[in-house]
Amino acid sequence: FTTTTVAAGQCDYYDGCPADGQVAVCVLHGMGHCWAGGAADGGIFSCPAFGSATQLQWAFYKMYAW
Repeated sequence: FTTTTVAAGQCDYYDGCPADGQVAVCVLHGMGHCWAGGAADGGIFSCPAFGSATQLQWAFYKMYAW
Protein backbone atom coordinates (compact mmCIF):
# COMPACT_ATOMS: atom_id res chain seq x y z
CA PHE A 1 0.00 0.00 0.00
CA THR A 2 0.91 3.64 -0.42
CA THR A 3 0.71 5.94 2.61
CA THR A 4 -0.25 9.60 2.53
CA THR A 5 0.15 11.78 5.61
CA VAL A 6 -2.83 13.92 6.68
CA ALA A 7 -3.20 16.20 9.71
CA ALA A 8 -2.84 13.99 12.82
CA GLY A 9 -2.93 10.74 10.85
CA GLN A 10 -2.45 8.88 7.60
CA CYS A 11 -4.36 7.35 4.69
CA ASP A 12 -3.30 4.02 3.23
CA TYR A 13 -4.19 3.31 -0.41
CA TYR A 14 -3.96 -0.38 -1.26
CA ASP A 15 -2.03 -1.52 -4.32
CA GLY A 16 -3.36 -4.13 -6.72
CA CYS A 17 -6.90 -2.76 -7.04
CA PRO A 18 -8.59 -2.72 -10.46
CA ALA A 19 -7.80 0.32 -12.61
CA ASP A 20 -11.28 1.78 -12.01
CA GLY A 21 -11.39 1.07 -8.28
CA GLN A 22 -9.48 1.79 -5.11
CA VAL A 23 -9.55 0.85 -1.44
CA ALA A 24 -8.31 3.27 1.19
CA VAL A 25 -8.40 3.56 4.96
CA CYS A 26 -7.61 6.74 6.87
CA VAL A 27 -6.61 6.62 10.54
CA LEU A 28 -6.56 9.79 12.63
CA HIS A 29 -4.57 9.21 15.80
CA GLY A 30 -6.05 10.28 19.14
CA MET A 31 -9.37 11.47 17.75
CA GLY A 32 -12.49 10.83 19.78
CA HIS A 33 -16.02 10.46 18.47
CA CYS A 34 -16.31 13.54 16.28
CA TRP A 35 -16.17 14.74 12.66
CA ALA A 36 -12.56 15.16 11.56
CA GLY A 37 -11.84 18.71 10.45
CA GLY A 38 -15.20 19.96 11.68
CA ALA A 39 -15.80 23.65 12.33
CA ALA A 40 -13.88 25.22 15.20
CA ASP A 41 -17.10 26.53 16.73
CA GLY A 42 -16.76 24.64 20.00
CA GLY A 43 -19.33 22.04 19.00
CA ILE A 44 -18.96 18.69 20.72
CA PHE A 45 -18.84 16.80 17.41
CA SER A 46 -16.13 18.79 15.65
CA CYS A 47 -12.38 18.08 15.66
CA PRO A 48 -10.76 20.93 13.71
CA ALA A 49 -7.18 19.81 14.48
CA PHE A 50 -7.53 16.68 12.32
CA GLY A 51 -7.53 16.19 8.54
CA SER A 52 -10.91 17.13 7.08
CA ALA A 53 -13.02 14.01 6.56
CA THR A 54 -15.19 15.96 4.12
CA GLN A 55 -12.22 16.96 1.95
CA LEU A 56 -10.64 13.49 2.12
CA GLN A 57 -13.88 11.81 1.05
CA TRP A 58 -14.57 14.28 -1.76
CA ALA A 59 -11.03 13.93 -3.15
CA PHE A 60 -11.40 10.13 -3.09
CA TYR A 61 -14.80 10.19 -4.85
CA LYS A 62 -13.64 12.65 -7.49
CA MET A 63 -10.69 10.44 -8.32
CA TYR A 64 -12.35 7.01 -8.27
CA ALA A 65 -16.12 7.38 -8.68
CA TRP A 66 -16.31 8.80 -12.23
